[in-house]
Order: sequence, then C-alpha cells, then structure tokens
Amino acid sequence: MEENGGSAMNYSRFILTLALIGSVFTAGCSATQAQTRAGLAFLKTNPGARQQGFGSSLTGVLDEIHGLYANPAALGFTREWSWAASYSKWMPDVYNTSFALGHKNKSRLFGTNYIGFSASYLGVPEFDSSEGAAEGVSANDVLFGTTLAHPFHFKFGQVSLGTNIKYYRNTLAAFQASTWILDTGLMWRSKRFNTPGLAEKIPGLENVIFSAGFSMTQLGAPLKHDINNTPLPKTSRVGAAMHVGSHDGLQLHFLTDYKKILDEDGQISFGTEISWAQLITLRGGYKMEKNALGNLAMGMSLNLKDSYKSLAQMLPGRNNNMRVDLARGESNTFFDSPYQGGINHFPVGPEKFKSISPRNNAVVLDSPVAINWTESHDPDLYDDIIYHFLMDRDSLAVARVLASYDGNDVAMPYNFKPHMLDANEKQTGTTYNCGNMEGGVYYWSVVAIDKDGHSRIINDQGRNISRFDIPAPELQITKIDFDYFKWITEDDYQGKINVTIANTGQYVAKDFHIRLDDLTAPQYTSKDDGTTFYMEALLNKRIDLLEPGETRTFSLDWFTEIAGRHEFSIKVDVDNTVKESIENNNEIRASFHTIPKGAITVDDTVTAHILSKINYDLPFIAEVYFNKNSSKVTKEYIHEWVLDPPLVTLSERLQKYPELSVFLQGFIDPNSGEENLSLANARANAVRDTLLQMGVNFRQLHLLPGKAHSKRSVPADPLDAKWVFQERRNVVITANHMENILFTPVSYNDVEKLPLAVKFFVDMKSAVPFQDAALYIHQEDLRDEIEGASLFGGKKEIHSLLSWNHMNGTKSGEKSPWIGKTVNYSVSVDDSLGRRFYTQDQKFHLADEAHLREQRFSWPLKFAGTEPFYDFYWIRLFKQINRMLRDNTMRMRFIGHACAVGPENVNLALSKKRARVFRERFLRKVNSQHPESYNEILQRLDEAVGFGEEHPLGVVRTTGDFFLIGDNNSPIGRKLNRRIEISFYSLEKPLTPLENE
Repeated sequence: MEENGGSAMNYSRFILTLALIGSVFTAGCSATQAQTRAGLAFLKTNPGARQQGFGSSLTGVLDEIHGLYANPAALGFTREWSWAASYSKWMPDVYNTSFALGHKNKSRLFGTNYIGFSASYLGVPEFDSSEGAAEGVSANDVLFGTTLAHPFHFKFGQVSLGTNIKYYRNTLAAFQASTWILDTGLMWRSKRFNTPGLAEKIPGLENVIFSAGFSMTQLGAPLKHDINNTPLPKTSRVGAAMHVGSHDGLQLHFLTDYKKILDEDGQISFGTEISWAQLITLRGGYKMEKNALGNLAMGMSLNLKDSYKSLAQMLPGRNNNMRVDLARGESNTFFDSPYQGGINHFPVGPEKFKSISPRNNAVVLDSPVAINWTESHDPDLYDDIIYHFLMDRDSLAVARVLASYDGNDVAMPYNFKPHMLDANEKQTGTTYNCGNMEGGVYYWSVVAIDKDGHSRIINDQGRNISRFDIPAPELQITKIDFDYFKWITEDDYQGKINVTIANTGQYVAKDFHIRLDDLTAPQYTSKDDGTTFYMEALLNKRIDLLEPGETRTFSLDWFTEIAGRHEFSIKVDVDNTVKESIENNNEIRASFHTIPKGAITVDDTVTAHILSKINYDLPFIAEVYFNKNSSKVTKEYIHEWVLDPPLVTLSERLQKYPELSVFLQGFIDPNSGEENLSLANARANAVRDTLLQMGVNFRQLHLLPGKAHSKRSVPADPLDAKWVFQERRNVVITANHMENILFTPVSYNDVEKLPLAVKFFVDMKSAVPFQDAALYIHQEDLRDEIEGASLFGGKKEIHSLLSWNHMNGTKSGEKSPWIGKTVNYSVSVDDSLGRRFYTQDQKFHLADEAHLREQRFSWPLKFAGTEPFYDFYWIRLFKQINRMLRDNTMRMRFIGHACAVGPENVNLALSKKRARVFRERFLRKVNSQHPESYNEILQRLDEAVGFGEEHPLGVVRTTGDFFLIGDNNSPIGRKLNRRIEISFYSLEKPLTPLENE
C-alpha cells in the first residue's frame, strides 16, 4: 500500500506542480484546462526585458532582436548582427533565461537575408509537496529556434517576410514531450518622413517612421504527453508602431498589439518609449490580459554607446552599442512584482558595403569614368550616411586617410579636413563621376560615415583599397600636307594646310592644344604707327576631348606674301598637359613651297586681223593702143588687166549716163610704116563695135575721121623708139562736155589682209622653276593650244609676251575662224615639284579692223609735160584736203614719177620738176581759195620729191611685196607711170605683218 500510495502521491505532486505553473499564466481557466495546457503556457510569453517593459507590444516594433518571437519578419529590420540575453524572475523559484542571435547575409543568388538563432529556457527548481513522503521533482521547458527573414524594397517602403522553425521540449520529473513549431510573419516599414510642423512645436521631433506587422505563431502538431495531446497555443498577432524623433534629440515610440490565442479571447496591449540622446530610455506598457502577474509593466534602458568615451572602455569594439534593459511587472496578492533584465549587443555604425565597378585591377576604357559601390545602411532609425570618396595615384596617400578612420580616434569629426588627393569628396550618392581622366594607375576607397562619426571602410574580400588602370592616351601627328590652290592669282592665298592628329592610345586625351607656326615668316611686323606685334600662330586650338582611336583633321587657309620655301612646326599638347605613353613625339616639321603668283593678260578686244588699205585715184586713160598694122582691140582693154579693163569702165559709165556721148578718132603711125588712113578708121570702128557689144547705145558713139601722126625723129634707144611708136598707134576717146564724169579717175583699193599675232603679257613668279606651260584658247568647237616651255622652262620669273597665231590650220588667204568671236583663254603651268596650276578662264574679243594706210591721187601727165590732163582733178584733191584738216595725224606730199622712156637722169629731173611745179601751184590755189587754212596746210605739206622711173605705178605691200600696175612694157602702163602722186598718209605707227614677227 505504501508503494501504491507513494506512486499515487508522486503522480499527485506532478499534477499539482502543473496546476501551479499553469495558474501563473492562465488565471481564470478551469482546472481541466490548466491540466491540459499548463506545460504550454511557456509558449504564450516572449522573452526580453524591453518587450516586457512596453507590454509585449512587439509585433510591429523595429530594430529589436527579441521581436522574432512575436513576428519572425521583424528579424528583417534588425542590424548586421546582434545578440541579446535576458533573465526573468516570475515568482519564487521560477525563472526564464533566453538568448537570441541575428546576422545579415548577402549573396548574389538570394540577395539580402537575415538568419537568427534563439534559445529559451524556463526552469522550476526541485520541489516536494509531500512533506518528505516522496522524492522531490523538477520541471523545465526548452525552446530552440531558427529564423529566416527576407526584406523587399518598394517605393512605398520596405516589406519583410519571415519564418521561424522551433523545437520545443517539455520536461516534468521523468516525463518528457517535444514537438516542432512553425512561426510566420509579415512586416512593413515606411520611409522616413520629415515633420517640420511637429518639430516647430516639440523640438527634436523631426522625423516619423511607421511600421506594422502580422504574424501567426505556434503552428504545429499538439504536444503528446503520455497519452494526452496538448494543443499548441496557436496565436495570431497584429501590431503597429509609430517612431517619432531625431537622431541626437528626443525619440518617442508608440506601439500597440492585438493577439488572439486559440480558444482564448483576443487581447490588446499598448506601449510607449521615450529616449533622449540615445542614452537613456524609459518605457511603459499595459496588457488587457488576465493572468496572475498583473497587466502593468515599466522598464528602462541604458545605452553604452562608443560615442561616450567614458563608457566606450566597456565595449569590446568600435561602432558598437551595448544596451542594458530592465523591466518590472505589477505585483499582486500572491506574488511580488516580477522583474526582468537583459543585455543587447549590436553595431551602430554603417553597414558593410562593397565596390561594384570598376573591378579591382580593371583596365578602364570608358570615358568619363564612373565609380560605383553598393549602398551602406545605418541601422539607427534616424541616422544618415555620407560617403567619403578617396582617389589618388598614390595608394599610400589613400591609406593615410583610411588610417585616420581606423580606430585611434573613436569619433571622427564630421567636418574632417581631407588630405590633398586627386579626388577627396563627401557625398550622399553611391556613384562618383570622375569625368575624363588622364592615363595612369589610380587607387580608390570609400568610407561610409554616420552622424555620430561611426565609419565603415569599403570592403571587398578583405581589401579596402581598389586599383584600376586607365591606359594612357598617345597623341600623334599622323599627317600634314599642303593642298595647294591650283588657281594662279595675284593675292596672298596659297591653299590649305591640313594637319591630322590621332589618339593612338587606349584612353581619352583631354584639354590640350595644337599649334602650327610658320617658322619662315618674320616674328614681328611693323605697323604704320611704329608699333610691333608678334605674329600669331597659323593654328592655335584647344581640344577638349580626343577619344581613343579618334582622328581629327584641321584645315586652315595659308596666306603669305613671302614667296619661297616655308618651314612649319606642328606641335600637339603644347603645354604637356596630357600624360602619354610616349612624350617625345609631339612635334614634327614640314616644308612647303608657295605657289606661283601673277597673271596672264590681254586686251579685252584685240585687233587680230587688219584690212590694210591703200586707196588710189588712178587716171582713166581715154586711149586704146594697137599693135602695128592692126585694128584688133587687145584683151587688156576688154577682159584681162591688173585693173578693170578701160573699155569695160567706159561702157559702164556710158550706160549709166545715156545722155552722154563720146567721140572716137583713130590714128596711124608713119614711123611704124602705117600710111593708110583706113587703118585709123578701122581702129575707131573696132573700139565702137567693142563698146556696142558691151551694151552701149550706138547713138552715144560718134566716129571722127581718122588721122595720121606726123612723122617724128626716131629715139636713139631702140626700146625707147619701140615704146614711143606704140603710143602713136591708137584711138583717142574725147567728149565735148561732162568730162568729169566720163573720165573721172578710177578708184582702186588695194586691200592687204594682215593677220596679227595676239600678244599675251605673262607676269608670273614662282618659288621654284617653271618646267612647262601651255596657253589654251577655246570657243565652243574651236580649240587651240600654244606650248610655252620655251618661254617658261627653267625660269622662276616671267615678264614677257606670249604670242598666239590664230591662223594656225587656216589656209593662206582664208579668214581666221576666230575673228569676230569672244573666246576664252587660260594658262596651265607645271613647276619643278610636279605641281600644275591654272589661271581662271578669261575672255577677250578678236576683231578685224579696216585701216586706211594711205590715200593717193595719181594724175597722168602728157609726155615730157607737167600739166594734168583735166582740171577737175583739182576739185577732187581739195575734197581730200578737207579730210586731212579734220584728221590731225594726216600729212601730204607731192611725188613726181616718169615712165621708162628716155634717159633716167632726164626722167628723174623731170619727175622732181613735176612735183615741185604741182606743189607750188597747189599752194597758190590754197592761198587763193582757202587762205584761212593755208598755214596749217603748209605745216603738214612735205617737200616735193621725184623718183624718175624708179617707182612705176604699183602698191608696196607691208610684206615688202610689190604689186605692179604701171607696166612700162605696156603703152597704157607707161601712160600711168607718167604721173604726179599726191599721197595722204598717217603718222601712226606702221602695222607689222605676222610673217615678220
């Protein structure tokens, strides 16, 4: 019985102990319920002094490691790492201890995740309710948990999802039971908002953050204890929080929770915290919950931050905080107020971050260079981060700055004065734009700094300083050439100088100058006022940017008045501002020669063809001469003669004036053996018949009886005798009136066609000798070219005439096809450098011109006489005198001539006498008829001259050729040679024929 009784007693003690523990948490529950659920009351409470201090309103709280018990998603808003331990004394001999650890992990595959581990222990010391009748027993609850949370970032804030897997074991004496439990939760955190209105009323309340959460905990299979299944206290929770404050001032937190445990009524709790300067916190909370421990709780915290140097000695490291939490619950009739304590250790500095680009030891080809790193977060709700970006070509310079952040000075001044580095900037963004950088090796690092001066140096697998290479640019002058101006002008323009530069390196070159100087030009030039100025460079240009592989060509006009060879200096990166891989190839020199200058000119209108005229007034010889014993009219009177045949001329005049008539009287010459007068009449009839055949009316022709010349002495010279007797075998033609019409002189115009060379004046100068040249003339289908090598070849200066014979390809006597046309002309020249140049097409007109070279009056004279046949000749002469008076270049002279009959000396004397007599008689007529013009005429009248028989009647051409009219072998020719010539000529320069060029 004792055994049985003992066993029963032990079982009773077990039931009693469970009822006792259950009564602590489930006041108001039935005894049956207490027995069923006493072992699981431990799961209804959450460990941690802080959460107990504000009434367990934990579902929506931020930045609390113990929050994972109420809402596993809360782990997603904790820090890089944190741990916390707590101890709670609920009632005599019943205690609770807990430990929680959280850590932030980042991976490329899963992103940012938080993992936490937790352990909680509820212990009941050994007790004996049998008063020694049985052995004592003890009880405990153990809870192990693993939590995983993942935050998501949205425009409206952040959302965290979390889950918690727990292992729960309940022990009572020798009895144990365990189960697996699942928690899940969702939590939202807003962005931080400014509250300027609130801050004005309550200083320090500058920002506000809202948060809210929802969770379902204690999900799992019932706890099987012996043969009884104890359901888990499945709990749904909803909570919200508002955080208001500033980093260095006042902070207020307001929290509320609603939780619903399976088979129990829902419960609401409230909590609030007030903190100052992150040093001390007071909190309070109230739970509308029925339990034996009371509903009101209060607590406080003390922060041992590293920014307080007196307390920092207690901390194991920089950038950390240790918070001590205390809480005390409400006492009641049965128990003293429970107390709780805890310690939290967590970082307060910026979180870890790393570089994005460029990668360490990367070769950066992009420009501009942008350096990027991931964002660092400061876990303090109201804190901000700035980034201190450091970059230099000296890694030690960067390291020196980082050393100042590395620990000796715990609180780095916010306004830290930087070293002199290539880049040393503080900014809020995570990208630093370096712009276009020079080539070289660069070292960089970033330090994240919060408002308390906590710092975190960028870390890439243990490396704080990253390195990247920017390949150096390589500037080269790849080409310089002279695009000479092909047109020959008279200005200073020479053409274009083209300079090509290239960046053959692998990185951009920026902010440099290119300069081109003419080293041949004078360094200064005097102005009219005596001042001087240095000549500017032909090209001096700033280049902002030249990309790798880019080429750029600069083309500039070259003007110079200095002919010859010019040496040019081309420099790139004149000021040596670009660091290149090769520095000694930035200058080259080149030489170019100036181009020919000058012109080829010709008059706008060129007389290229002269119709050189000599107008003759030749006497009409009113006699027809016959051969011995013949009455046949010879052909020279009818068909062929050097001039118009005399009878043809007489026929035309008679037909033109039908009212006129002539008398025909034939003669025979006894010295020629002619004695029959019928021959004389036959000769007159022959002339009449000839005129009738030519269309003259017979009524205009009257025959006079024939006569015989008296016999005369025979000249000693047989030739003279022959010629004298010829002139005695004749028909004499006379008229009784109107002799001035019938026997007026015959006009003969000797027109000489004189092509003239076109003279081009070449005035050109070259820096190098000319080698070849050509003159081109063209007009529509007409083309001609003149080689100018003989004029240009080997010379540097040409000041000469270049002639063009426009008769090329034209037969003698034909008119040049160029005459009367406006044509184009140009010159091409080649110099010894192989360059070819041209003049622009210019125009000129080829004209022909009728030029009266001389006006002559030839008056026939009687044999051995000095008087003219007819007095009306004087009338015609004075008409020409009036022309002479109107042309002040014209002069006149009297020239005497004789035929070849008789001695030369006699003829010469006779010709001079004839000229002198006529000149004197002319002056007397002028004095009597035109006394007002006498002196002027006298001044322009040459002395009379005589040439005897030396100059028979004819025309002397400008070529030197002589066209004979008065042939001494012909009686009519000798008649013309016995003459006085009155010559009117001009003082103008005689024209030169082409053949004499």
